[in-house]
Amino acid sequence: MAKRLSLDQLLNDLGAVRQDPSSPASRAALLKGLASSSGVLVEKAASLIGELKLNSLASELAAAFERFVTANDPGCAAKIAVSRALLDTHAGDVAEPVYRRGLRVRQREGSTDVAGALRGFCALGLLNLRSRDALVELTDLLADPEPAARTAAVRGLASTGREEAGLLIRLRLLVGEPSPDVLTEALVALLRLDPDRSLPFAGRLLDDESPDVRDAAALALGESRHAGALPLLRRAYQRERDDQTRKTILVAAGLLRGQEAGDWLTTVVENGPPAEALAALQSLRVRRRESGLAGRIRAIVSARAIATLQRELDQHWGE
Repeated sequence: MAKRLSLDQLLNDLGAVRQDPSSPASRAALLKGLASSSGVLVEKAASLIGELKLNSLASELAAAFERFVTANDPGCAAKIAVSRALLDTHAGDVAEPVYRRGLRVRQREGSTDVAGALRGFCALGLLNLRSRDALVELTDLLADPEPAARTAAVRGLASTGREEAGLLIRLRLLVGEPSPDVLTEALVALLRLDPDRSLPFAGRLLDDESPDVRDAAALALGESRHAGALPLLRRAYQRERDDQTRKTILVAAGLLRGQEAGDWLTTVVENGPPAEALAALQSLRVRRRESGLAGRIRAIVSARAIATLQRELDQHWGE
């Protein structure tokens, strides 16, 4: 029972750190947390250090990581929290051995390797340190079996702004990306790195045989805010037969925010099938304070007399 109370007390002490992160008591609580054999405490302490950008505890973070490489760490949670804290606090050379070791960690739980996110943070850490190996590691992670690692690789490569980084991301997509989340991340990155050449590429994916790929392409085009995205989305909407993808295209158009996109979505509210009219209305929600739009929408919804549209209007388009 005493041990349980001690753990509870340490968690309470860590919970008080936000009140005064620089106090001696807070530092003592963080040090005790990092030195603990409890993965929960290490995770909590490391997360606080990263969140509060406390950059004087890099050595203690590294020591905790080293212990938990071989200790019981369900979900890789403690190691992930430590690597992320080192990254968030821009730790210097003391973090490099952690990153290099973390890149080689594999931790299987059932059929899943839960260390994917860890490898991702460690690759980003090497990039943050301007290591000459960072691009090599990020490129390797593009072929990692775990989506979390591939997502980190895409983000890291995109952050360099280099043309060759965009080409690597494009190649990842060309050989096939099974994760819709990674696919969207990669397309968004491409459209930022090289919008003119990537726009037609994303447009071609709107015709892919997989609905997941079409959805990811639509959302990436919307997030790009590129002026040329709307015509691609409108043409895809006209030929699309999958109901969910048609609604995703409307969501993507709402992300564009331009006047033409708003006018098109308003037309869908007025004339589209009820489910798609609702999706268009929800996409317009962020623009409800634009001059004249709310009045126009209210008139359309009143004329259509569809309960789902009226409910959306009443709940989210209030004055």
